[in-house]
Amino acid sequence: MGESKPPAQQLSLGIEIIGQTVSIDNKEVPRILWTKPFNVFYTLTEKGNEMKYFSVFDASAQEGSVADWDAVLGLPCNVVIKHTKGKGENSNRVYDNISNLTPIPAKYQEGVGAALTTDMAVGDADDENNAATKALFGLAKFVFDKRINENKPKLSVVKESVSDEDDDFEDDIPF
Repeated sequence: MGESKPPAQQLSLGIEIIGQTVSIDNKEVPRILWTKPFNVFYTLTEKGNEMKYFSVFDASAQEGSVADWDAVLGLPCNVVIKHTKGKGENSNRVYDNISNLTPIPAKYQEGVGAALTTDMAVGDADDENNAATKALFGLAKFVFDKRINENKPKLSVVKESVSDEDDDFEDDIPF
């Protein structure tokens, strides 16, 4: 409590589910699920979700080291999926969400089937031609398109003040 966090980039992992495809625009494509976005700082910290995710692919990851996401592209992992029932008009649908990723021991990784995705990449949100950005679809693309960036106008918030006394916060401080 009370710790301020430095500004951070966010990362979301696209995980191909081996052996499963989905039909998009009458074309069979690999089934890809996305993790929830997590903050990425310069170095790994025990408190951060980046350490949790990166250590799935690199068991030697330690606090204070820099995560090399390019080096772990294409490495397999176990995916735990949580089925969530839709709400409202989507109550007849069931959505698959990644609830956890766990490592596969190195000696068993060869037995994992080949991925269908050939253009593996670390995406850059500012590069529209990046392979990872081009591969986005569905909810991940919707969230990506709604992000706040320098090229989009920011929403402004208008604060209405009832009186000048409302702006004096010194009375609210408990010490």
